[in-house]
This record gives sequence, structure tokens and C-alpha cells, in this order.
Amino acid sequence: MANSLPPAPALVISRSAIVNKDGTASWEFVKILQNWALQINNSLNAIGQFIGTLSPNATVGGRSGTLGAALQNIDSTGILQPPGITPATPLAQGGVILPTGASSNLLGTAALQPTTAFDPAGAAATAQTNAETFATAAANTAQSNAETFASNASNITSGNLALAQLPTAGITHTSPLAKLTTLGTNGSLTFTNGILTAAVDPT
Repeated sequence: MANSLPPAPALVISRSAIVNKDGTASWEFVKILQNWALQINNSLNAIGQFIGTLSPNATVGGRSGTLGAALQNIDSTGILQPPGITPATPLAQGGVILPTGASSNLLGTAALQPTTAFDPAGAAATAQTNAETFATAAANTAQSNAETFASNASNITSGNLALAQLPTAGITHTSPLAKLTTLGTNGSLTFTNGILTAAVDPT
């Protein structure tokens, strides 16, 4: 924690004599020592640990730029702020932006899958393939049914509509026909669902 005392003046080297003629320290030299002591007391605690304030213009050996520039995006609690986070790329880690409506930043199991499990748009490859296969099969079945229905419907104009396609409102019954001569034979008419399906002529 920084000392609350005002900063001491910069070190000054006096060009005056540092001792008097009697061998005692000169007043100028005493003032220099006092300034040095004040600066040291403001920077170190009783056991020699640094507690002073670092200037934002301080630099670190082997690094370009100042300490202030390097720490400008870190708040007072040590948290790195968004302007200092490099965006993530396909080749390097970095910060990401959550989609609108995200209720949490907890990762789901999908986030733990390898990149090969997803296509560039982010869809799970296996799920997408299964969905496409299902959709294709359903579409083919629907097309086949529609073509069959259309084929049956086309028979209406030619009079060959299948019996199964007709409604079942009529009766099913066989009506006898009396023979026409003494030595002849009886005939019959057979109706199925109201449609004449068989006929035997009497003789």
C-alpha cells in the first residue's frame, strides 16, 4: 500500500563542502541526508519491504512501454477489463461474446466436443446428418403416397377406379334371376357395396 506522505524531492547532490573545518557534517550535507532518509522511509517499511508508489512512467527491464500502459486495462481489484482482452480466433485462445439472451456463461457438454464434431456454422455434424436423412426419407414417402393417390385419382376419367377407392355406402347382395325356359338355368346379379360386380344370365 502506498505511503500517505507527500513524495520526497528528487535526490540532490550538493556541490558545497560536505564537512566543516572542524570535521563535522556541513548543513548542506545534513539536508541531503535528511532528504534521502525521507525518501527511503516513504518507500520501505520497517523490514525493508517496498511500500512506495510506482510511477506510471516506470518501465520493466526487457519490455517496451511503460508500466502504466501495461496495466491500463486492469482495474483496482486486479480484474482485466474487456478492452484488454484479445478476441478469440480459430487458432488462438481469447475472449468471446455471449449471445443475446444467454442466462449463464457455464459451458455445456457441446463445448467439450472436438472441433471435428461441428461444421463451420456451429451445428453438430452427426445431428445434422441424421436430421437430413430423416427429412429425405419422410419427403420420399410423402412423394410416393402423393403419386399413388394421384395415379388412382387419374382413373376417374377412364372409368377404372379401383373398387377399394369407392365409398362403402351401398349394399352387398346377390339377387337371383329366374330361368327363362323350363329346361333353362337361373341367373343372378351380385352387388358389392352397391356396385354390380358379377352377373349370370338366366337361360
